[in-house]
Amino acid sequence: MIRRRSREAVWKILEAASFDVEEGDGQIDLQAYRDDECVIVLCSDEEDEIAAFDGTRYHYRVGDERKDCKKLLVTFNTRAATSGVIRWGEDEIAEFAGMATIAEILGVELALDIAAPVPASRVVEAEPEPVPEVSGPDLPHLPIKISRERAELISGQHGKATCRFIPHWHYRCSSEGEKVFRDRTISFAAEEAGAISAINGLPSEVPFDTVVVVGIPAGSEVLTPTIQRKEAEERIIEAFAESLTKNVRIKQVSGDTIFYEDKVIRPDRGNISIDLQLIYVPVWQIRGKKIVEINAHTGDILCEPMDEGVEII
Repeated sequence: MIRRRSREAVWKILEAASFDVEEGDGQIDLQAYRDDECVIVLCSDEEDEIAAFDGTRYHYRVGDERKDCKKLLVTFNTRAATSGVIRWGEDEIAEFAGMATIAEILGVELALDIAAPVPASRVVEAEPEPVPEVSGPDLPHLPIKISRERAELISGQHGKATCRFIPHWHYRCSSEGEKVFRDRTISFAAEEAGAISAINGLPSEVPFDTVVVVGIPAGSEVLTPTIQRKEAEERIIEAFAESLTKNVRIKQVSGDTIFYEDKVIRPDRGNISIDLQLIYVPVWQIRGKKIVEINAHTGDILCEPMDEGVEII
C-alpha cells in the first residue's frame, strides 16, 4: 500500500459524503465529522499499527454528551485480524472512489453509510494473494511481495504486465591505514556498504539482508548488466576513496610571517578492499495507455521507464 495515496483517496470519498475531513495526529491518518458522526481513519498494512488501532477507543463530544468514534481501517493486508474496526480493502476503495467521482460530476452528495465492524473470522478466512508460478532460473533477488494484480491496481493501468529483474551491484568496501603530514595524522579506517544500478551506475537503496536465491516467475525478463564487474569495482572504489580524501591545511609561523600549506591526502588504493555481488530488483512493468513500472518488493512506483532499464526511486 502507498499510504499517502490511500489517505488522499479516502479523503475524497469522505468529502463527497459531506464529511468535514482533517489530517490526523501521526498516530491516525484522518479524522472526519458529519452531523453527530465521527470517523477516525488509519491507512496501514502494518500488523502492529493495526492491532494498536483495533484496541484503542476514540471519543468525541456533542454538547455535553460523550460519544464513541467509528474506526475505519484501510488495509490490503488480508491476514491482519481485527474485531472493532470497519475495514476497507481494494474492492471498497475502488467502489467508493468511483461513486465519489460520479457524485462530484453530478453535483450530488455521496450516500455513504459507514458500516459496522467486520468480524475477525471473516478476515482470517480471506484468500491470500496469488503467488506467481516459478519456473525460471535461480537468481539472487529481493523477494516479490507485490502480486501482478496489486501492481496493476497501483499503476492504474490495464495492459500487459511483465516481471523484469533489474541488475544491481551490491558492495562492501573497507579501508585501512593512515598518512602523516607534518604534525597531523590522517586515518583512513572506514567501511561502507551500498548498491549501484548495473544499468546506469546510479546509487540505489537495496535492502541486501532480504535477498533470496530462488527461482523467478515464468515469463520474466532478466536484464543484462551494461556495467561489468571490473568497471563497477573501479567506480565504487574511486567514489569511496574520494569520500575519504582530506584537504589538510597546516599553519606555519616564520618570524613575523604566517603562511599556510595545503595538501590533499588520499588513501592508497592498496589499502582499500571491496566485496561485490550481483543481485536483482524485481519490477512489474505494466504496458497500458502508458508504461508504468512498480517495484515488486516495495510497491513503489518507479520513475519514467528507460529503454535500457529503470532507475529505482
